Amino acid sequence: MTVDVDKKAADFAAGMNKRYAAARAKCVAACKASDEKKKKANAEGEKRGMCMKDGGPVPKTKPEDRVVKLNFVVATSKVTKKRTGKEQAKSVLSGRSWTCASNHMADKARHVNISSEIPKKGDKGGFDKKSYQDKPKSCFGDGPEFAWKWETFKSEWAAEMKKQGFKNYKGKDGYGEGDAYHLELPDSRPKRSDSEVIACMVEYATQTRVNGKKKNDKFEKSWAKDLKKHIEAAEKKADPAKTGAR
Repeated sequence: MTVDVDKKAADFAAGMNKRYAAARAKCVAACKASDEKKKKANAEGEKRGMCMKDGGPVPKTKPEDRVVKLNFVVATSKVTKKRTGKEQAKSVLSGRSWTCASNHMADKARHVNISSEIPKKGDKGGFDKKSYQDKPKSCFGDGPEFAWKWETFKSEWAAEMKKQGFKNYKGKDGYGEGDAYHLELPDSRPKRSDSEVIACMVEYATQTRVNGKKKNDKFEKSWAKDLKKHIEAAEKKADPAKTGAR
């Protein structure tokens, strides 16, 4: 049975939003309870003419506006969907990828990004908004403004991955540090003999050896055996006098 990766990605995003909404609601409720406890203690303290243990300054902003807001959404940019060999080579050349056999090339991978609204410090309220959160750790922590701790987020992400049948960019379970928003279907990576994979290697070799683009050392090390003949061919094309590897 063919698995619809777009539906799976959409279900993953919806599942994460549901999980976070439930945690955030509890966090907001805890803020409200804390405010009411302080108000009650302050009132009692005024009656007695003393400071009560549970009293203290009550934040001016509403509890709803003091907790981080997050939205999990399927990425819509072309590079996060199906890629040709040449398009994958661009990702390798940019340093965003380290493989010419990406699941994106088989149209079996998607990215689910995070947008965030983090409460500003102080009593004036408001949020620091980011449509794409490139530093997800900033959205989680131990403070009252956080619905999840960092480890809790990773655990929830991993649980939703398992539910939807996704793997991380390494083809493994759990949150994948390095390309964390990448989700792929298992056993869907193209073989190194695939024509598009070969096209990726040829394009990479041409761009780095003929056109002077910066090399991706991590990629070249892990793909050395498969790349060798393509690099030699590119170097010969750049300098016909060359008959072998550098």
